[in-house]
Amino acid sequence: MSRIFAFVAPRGVGPTAWTDDEKERTHIRRRFMLLGQTLASMQIYDVCRAVDAVQEIQPGVRVVLAGKDDAAVTALYASLLASNVAAVELANLPTTHQDAPDLLNVLRTLDLPQTVALAAERRCVVLETSEPDAWSYPQKVVERLGWDDKRLRIIATKAAEAQ
Repeated sequence: MSRIFAFVAPRGVGPTAWTDDEKERTHIRRRFMLLGQTLASMQIYDVCRAVDAVQEIQPGVRVVLAGKDDAAVTALYASLLASNVAAVELANLPTTHQDAPDLLNVLRTLDLPQTVALAAERRCVVLETSEPDAWSYPQKVVERLGWDDKRLRIIATKAAEAQ
C-alpha cells in the first residue's frame, strides 16, 4: 500500500505567517473576530479544503489528520467537518478551550473532551497527553456506548516530553 503525505500550513502558520510581532498577531486575530470569524476557524476551514484537495487528487485515499498543541485543536475540528477522514492523531491537545485557540462561543455548547467524544463516534482518535485523567469524559462515552476499544486510544506521555 502506498502512502501520500500532505503537509498543510493553514493561514498564518509557517510560510504563510504574517509577522513575528506578538502585538501585530493579536491585532490580526482581533480583526478576524470583528468579521465574525477567528483565525482558528479559518485555519480549520483551510485544513478541510486541503482534505478535499487530497481526495480530488487521489480519490478514496485514507486521510489521517495529525496535529500537536494548537494544531491538534485544528485537526480535531477539521476531522468533524471534513468528509472521509479515517483517523485523527492529537498530541498535547489542550484540556479545555480556555487554553486553546479562539473559537467564538464554543464553550456555550461543548469543551474539548466532548469534542473528542464526537470525533470518536465516526473515526479512530489517538490522543497523546501528559494529562490522561483529563480525558475521562470521552473514555466513559466510548465505554457506555459499547464502541470498539480502538475508537479512542489515550497514550500517556511524560510531562517533560509534552514540552
